[in-house]
Amino acid sequence: MTRPSLTGCWGAGRPGDQRALELLRCEALRNASSGMPASLVLPPHDACEACCGRGSLIGNTVAYNLVARAVAAAGNLDFVDACPICKSTTHALQLLSRATPAPSAARAPNFTAAAEIACRAYDKYELAHRLPEWLPEAPRLRRELRLGLQAWARGAGFPPLGAPLDDVAVHLRCGDVLKRQHPHYGMLRLDALAALLPRGAASVGIVTLPFSRTCSACAHWMGVSGGRPHACPHGRQFDRLCSCACAEVVAMMVRGLKRVRPDVRITVHDADGAKRKVDGELRSWARLALAPAATVCLPSTFCFWPTMAAVNGHFVASPIFPDAGSLRIPGFHVVSQPPFASYDELRGLRRNGKRKAHPGWTGNCTVSPARMRSWMEILGY
Repeated sequence: MTRPSLTGCWGAGRPGDQRALELLRCEALRNASSGMPASLVLPPHDACEACCGRGSLIGNTVAYNLVARAVAAAGNLDFVDACPICKSTTHALQLLSRATPAPSAARAPNFTAAAEIACRAYDKYELAHRLPEWLPEAPRLRRELRLGLQAWARGAGFPPLGAPLDDVAVHLRCGDVLKRQHPHYGMLRLDALAALLPRGAASVGIVTLPFSRTCSACAHWMGVSGGRPHACPHGRQFDRLCSCACAEVVAMMVRGLKRVRPDVRITVHDADGAKRKVDGELRSWARLALAPAATVCLPSTFCFWPTMAAVNGHFVASPIFPDAGSLRIPGFHVVSQPPFASYDELRGLRRNGKRKAHPGWTGNCTVSPARMRSWMEILGY
């Protein structure tokens, strides 16, 4: 008799697609626990149809996979990845095992226990990375992700000859968070960031989004039509608003680190995705996960997972991963003091002393390079 399985489809679709799949999983397990007929091998969701295309939401979709595996383990079910086998590797989840056997072949499936976790995760109505249900699967993810990125890098010839990985990798989130000035993202002060760089390190790589892609995406989301343009000193390709602010914050970070650590060579890696649209995000993850001396994740969903797989990873504590401090993984450190300076502080205050309104998805980019410079100077850069 074939054991029941729980599928863990991940996709390149919107988080809402994943939420729908989580609901299907919850209802199927709840029906099974009550003795009602249920198809536990759920059909591939619409989001799966895109999973062999260019990977998107690479940070957000990892936790959905982990929650599904945790549900299967709790119910003593086999886990099977429902996505098709792709001709090329475009997403980090393709590097992980496609099937995980049930914890015990001698025990019967426990649909009630599986439903309890699946439905609790769904009922909280949070993005999966903010839930604690995936925590038991973290050690497996760390092991498989590191081995998978090492194997992918060998096969892809990455890094290229003559351009080895930097001793230290630092990830800086730009993109939409600069526009929205999100309170869950931000930066460490210069002295705190410099303290995380090992003394023996000879090189530091700053990993960030391609400025050109950030520019075009921001312009699309904001519907830029005039507004208040900001002069950008970085050349013709950075002539849009959010890219100007991103370019400025990266330039100031480089100058600040060179000032306090003149012994290290600093390189900005902002073109991994621009040069290689298919696997650019994997290249950035490889830089972070495989850095030989240290990895620093200035909080984001993108860099958290490869930092967890690094030999000496430092994640700056943030509400985006409220349970990060509960992880007990070799080489993984949570930096809670000093706290990061939130991009939310860029909003400034009104005349009455109250914080200005939080920017939405539409409208002009509200962070000018001048405002970014003054904020960075307060942080010591």
